[in-house]
Amino acid sequence: MIAEAFCPGHVTCIFAPIGQGSVGVGIKLSLGATVRLYESESTEVVIDGEVSPAPVTRAVLSELAPGKSYRVEVADGLPVGQGFGMSAAGALAVAYCVAHAEGLSEKEAQRAAYLAEVIGGGGLGDVPAILCDGRAPVRLTPGLDGDVEDGCQVPDEVSLVVLGSGKNTGATLRDPSVRDRITLFGRMALSRFLEEPSLESMVSEASAFSSGAGLRSAEVDRAIKALSMKGIPSGMCMLGNSVFAFAPADVVSDVLGTDAVSCKLTDALPTVTRRA
Repeated sequence: MIAEAFCPGHVTCIFAPIGQGSVGVGIKLSLGATVRLYESESTEVVIDGEVSPAPVTRAVLSELAPGKSYRVEVADGLPVGQGFGMSAAGALAVAYCVAHAEGLSEKEAQRAAYLAEVIGGGGLGDVPAILCDGRAPVRLTPGLDGDVEDGCQVPDEVSLVVLGSGKNTGATLRDPSVRDRITLFGRMALSRFLEEPSLESMVSEASAFSSGAGLRSAEVDRAIKALSMKGIPSGMCMLGNSVFAFAPADVVSDVLGTDAVSCKLTDALPTVTRRA
């Protein structure tokens, strides 16, 4: 093995697409993606035990090591396609491993991961949010080099619940009418949050955004309403069929009648954890 890297996940609570980036508010997760990089005669990407075409991962490899071959093994700590930032976490962890192998800088790794996410149709803001050294990143301007700051105090833990099949972020945002609606409601929600940045404001504006933008599935809508009736702050994970809730996992599971996963929030950054 050449290197191993870990990258935290990220839940977007509010966002507004702007060009090839976005602004918004989210929370960083201690669960994320672990990547191992090996020498190989041909490029192969294995995600959660299965060989995958992995266009985002391959875009990272092409950007940082053109013409070279590696075996990449990705282990996701949370489901993919459910708004937990696993695509961005994997892209960053891969990029950090390859940058170590090729003698490149972390900045070069970060840029490659961001470009791969944009080209591959992943989250438009997960990479810069993950690179913020706070637990509640607020993206004030779009892009990798945009202005990102820690937005408000958040609890130590959050519960995550998957309610059905995941969504394809790129496919959703390619619809002009959907994108315009998301941008309108996302800008309004972010603006109101910034007037009074707090956990309460983040949750209430996230709820207003997901409802107004028409992003909630029936399952997500029922879950948020059920949790609200119990006084549990919650919201939709963008763009998944899933919710986050600030209450113990067993309490959330009892309310919703389905398993919840407890996850600590973190201010950790991507890091190479093992080197050859």
